[in-house]
Formats: sequence, C-alpha cells, structure tokens
Amino acid sequence: MKYEIRILRSAEKEMEKLPMAIHSRISRRILSLENNPRPKGAKKLSARDEYRLRVGNYRILYTVSDSDSTVTIIAVGAPARSLPLNTVSIHCRQGITGTSESGLCW
Repeated sequence: MKYEIRILRSAEKEMEKLPMAIHSRISRRILSLENNPRPKGAKKLSARDEYRLRVGNYRILYTVSDSDSTVTIIAVGAPARSLPLNTVSIHCRQGITGTSESGLCW
C-alpha cells in the first residue's frame, strides 16, 4: 500500500534553506516513505506519535496515519551539535536534543 506524503509549510521552509545536495538526499528519503513509512533506522519517539529518521547529519520528524495512509513531515533539520553556535538548541525531558523553527523538540 502506498502512503500519501504531506509536508507542513514550516518543514518546506526548513528544507529550502538546505544546500542542494542535502536537499536532494532528504527529498529522496522522504519520497521513500511512500512505500515504507517505518523503514529500518526510523525511531518512534517515546510518548509521542512521531518518528525520527536520520539522513546523514540531518533528521526528518514525521507522523504516520495508517487509517488515512498518510505520512506528514513535521520538521527537517540538523541536530544541535552540527548547527552554528548562534543557533539555540532545545533540550527535551526525554534527553533528545534538536532545533526547529516551529519550536518542536526532537
């Protein structure tokens, strides 16, 4: 069964800022979620309905709705350790660190 891919506008904006080579790699990985929304390496975030998928040093944060056959991309970004020093990082109670313009903690 194929899943429909939806990308939030905030995630689109984050992707627009990426270098073209990284953008292409992430785009291919997102499109691969159509056939397998829970690939090897995808991590289900505890106490949340979201998954995190690594693409090199970058992360894709997304949800899966089996009832609607949709995958919604919530955020795309780099972990705090690879961001410039002037970027504020968010520290979650779960011990996961990440940043996002939308304020999501992942």
